Amino acid sequence: FSGLLMILLFITYGRYMFMLIIFLALVLASIIVNLRLQNKRVIIFDWFEQKFERHNTRFPWWGPTFYLLGALLIATFLSEPKEIVSSIFILAVGDGFSTLIGLKGRHKVPHNDKKTIEGSIAFFIVCLPLYLVIGEVAFPLAFLTSLTEAYSIKLEDNLTIPVVCVLFFRLIGGT
Repeated sequence: FSGLLMILLFITYGRYMFMLIIFLALVLASIIVNLRLQNKRVIIFDWFEQKFERHNTRFPWWGPTFYLLGALLIATFLSEPKEIVSSIFILAVGDGFSTLIGLKGRHKVPHNDKKTIEGSIAFFIVCLPLYLVIGEVAFPLAFLTSLTEAYSIKLEDNLTIPVVCVLFFRLIGGT
């Protein structure tokens, strides 16, 4: 849901306002992390952390912080609206569906027992409608980012997926 909200913000306010909003959200996230590391309660954010944060993260708000950082990276290094929207869609919908489906999956990805083949297939499939936005480059991009998500073993996929999207559009195939 947050990624779709980001896309709406981007479409409504443009790239520079989007970057400012994401930057300010990152500052807020940094303050929250700092308070949580001091064992201070942040009432509304505590509830979100309990409901949505992964267990055993390196610090509180690990996922959301890198999610915001990934979105900022996308908007900073890409300038084409279609590329930005597509990259955020991949980060939000592709990664989200891979988690939802992958949790019920039974076939582990080779060399990464924390991810499932079912999750990777779901990631790839839900990214295919991007063909309507960016054309045929949606297929290799969906494939590369689904592999990136599956094999982000030691690195945070909320950061590696945006890096792959940026590199893809900058080096391989713009729209």
